[in-house]
Parts: sequence; C-alpha cells; structure tokens
Amino acid sequence: MSDVLAFITWDVDWNALESPIAVRYYGILWALSFLIGIFLMKKMMANDNAPEEYTDKIFLYVLIGGVVGARLGHVVFYDPQYYFTSEHWTEIPMIWKGGLASHGGAIGVLLANWLYSRRVSKRSFLWSVDKIVVAVALAGCLIRVGNLMNSEIIGRESESSTAMFFQFAAEEDIATDIYYKSGKNIEAVSVEITPQGEDYIVKMNVKANGTLTNEHLSSLLNAVKTEHREGSEGFNEYEDHIKTMDNPSLEVVQANGNTGYMQFSISPIPRIPTQIWEAGVYLLIFFFLFWGYWKQHWYRREGLLFGLFLVLVFGARFIIEFYKENQVEDLTDEVMLNMGQRLSIPAILIGIYCIYRAFANPQKDTKVHIEKTEE
Repeated sequence: MSDVLAFITWDVDWNALESPIAVRYYGILWALSFLIGIFLMKKMMANDNAPEEYTDKIFLYVLIGGVVGARLGHVVFYDPQYYFTSEHWTEIPMIWKGGLASHGGAIGVLLANWLYSRRVSKRSFLWSVDKIVVAVALAGCLIRVGNLMNSEIIGRESESSTAMFFQFAAEEDIATDIYYKSGKNIEAVSVEITPQGEDYIVKMNVKANGTLTNEHLSSLLNAVKTEHREGSEGFNEYEDHIKTMDNPSLEVVQANGNTGYMQFSISPIPRIPTQIWEAGVYLLIFFFLFWGYWKQHWYRREGLLFGLFLVLVFGARFIIEFYKENQVEDLTDEVMLNMGQRLSIPAILIGIYCIYRAFANPQKDTKVHIEKTEE
C-alpha cells in the first residue's frame, strides 16, 4: 500500500453555511447541546416534582456560567501570554474568534449552580448538579464532535492507518499564509492539496490587486514553503498539518496579469483523532449516567452522579491527554503532565470524595414538596 493511502483524509469545511456571517458546525453543536440539555433537565426536574420555572432558570444560569467559564478558562489556563497584553486584552470577550476550555466551562457551571441553589431552588448544591452532569456528559460529546469539524484539539503525529490528515485546515492555513506573506496584496486565494503518485501537491491560484510577475510569485512561494519547513521559525510541530518537501521538479510558478498559479510538494502530517476518542467516551459516560439516574435511581444518593461524572470524564481526559498535542505554547514534550491533566487531577479527587460521601450517607427523598395555601 502506498503512503497516500496510509491514513484517513479529513477534508470537511468547518462552515455549515456560507453566508456573510459564517455559521460553523461547532456553533450548531454547542447550541444543540444546550437544547438537548434543556429537554433532559425538564424530564429530571419533573421526576422530582420541581416547578417548571426551576428548569427555565437553571438553563440561564448554566448557559451563562458555562460560556463565560469556558472562555475565561481558555484565557487564563491556555493563552494568558496573548490575552493579558495591552494589544489583545479587548479580545477576551470575543468568543466568536474561538478559544473555549472545558475545564473553565466546568468551573463556570459549578459556580452558576451554586448561585442557582441559593437563589432559586433553595435546595442543596448536589440536588441540581446531579441532574446537570447527565446533560453535560452528552454536551461534552457534541462539543468534541464540533472540535473535529473545526480540525482542532488535535492528537500527536501518527503513522497509524487510523490517523487523520486534516486537509481542509491545512488548505486554510496556506491561504492565510499567502495573504499575509504577500503584504495583503492578494485579494483572492484558492488552495487545493491533491495526491500525485506518492507525493502530495499544494496547488494555489491567486488574484492580486495589481500585476503579478513570476519573480513576485517565486518570492511568495518561497515564503510559504519556509513557513511550513520543519525546523524553521514559523513551523509549529504542535499545530501544523503539513511539512514542506523540497522537490524542485514539482514546483511551478506562472503569472498571468493579475492572476497567478503556484504549486509545491508537501508531506501531510497525520494525527491521532483524539476528538473522536473523547466524543465516544463521553457518549458512553452519558449512557451510563442516564441509565443510573432512571433505572438505578442514583439521584437518591446525593452526589453520586456528580462524583461518577468527575471521575469518569476527567479520568478519561487525563489518559487521552497523553495522545494529544500540547495546547499551551510554553509546555513541551519534556513536561510530564500537560495543563489538561493538571486541571483534571483535582476534579478526579473531588469525584472520589463525592462517591464515598454518597454511600456513607443514607439515601434521600429528592422530591420537591410545595405547600399549598388555602384560599
């Protein structure tokens, strides 16, 4: 079998709809996770005879807490050196630019639930969080599918036949490089990566604001090649999807007025599809918690569902992180545990304590008893 067929090519446009305002699959899956979450929460709240307003209000609390927490988690845990500067601090609220961290989202949801318990339900923190985590487990699955659609949260480089080459993301990266390396003089770029025998060719069609020459295109091509050459300053082994292959026989530069064509040889970087691993694990955890809630009535042991969620989700996350690329720039492969693993350890320990506490205490009546006043 040739190297061309030795991995899976993921060539999916991350935009679900082409419109003036891009609609990404990631955003749709985020929204879907909340809609399904509302449905599940309504069912679980009804099982406890809770008023309908409990569900409506907990949705708002969790939505705001989850989004704000996820954004601040990314800013603080994964990219503080970028956001805590005079040039970029105004980008902190710009969630549409990307950058949400699940650990931050978890903290935000827990804080929101604490406020909800004090202000709305007047019940214990664990009474509502035992329900929330069932829905959150499924949300985690959908969000990881969204990460797959975005070609992000990628795994380490792999030679396995099940590894994925994120072709669409690679083409978008090259198009962005062309735009900026040209001094923003290129107004339209079309990039396509195609196999040619056992080689991969990057084919680039460009349209400029002025007349192009072969010399100009050659300079631009060399700049793009350097950006993706292993060992160069611009190459990032943790994020790049391709490596430049110096094969002059496959290089083409052709200018024609204000349009031009370039091509060069590259080597794809297939990666472990850790997004699929996590999505699959979280889906199994959801089914397990869902079964435990409805069939085993684990909600009667206050904190059991919450504890199981923490141990299973963050335990799985801890293991899968060994196969993922580091998401923090100053963490290298020499670091024993990455940021995701460090943040998972406290969650696992809290989960173990909650499970112990749930079995150490007697089962509780979780029903909401509302006293009716006589008219």
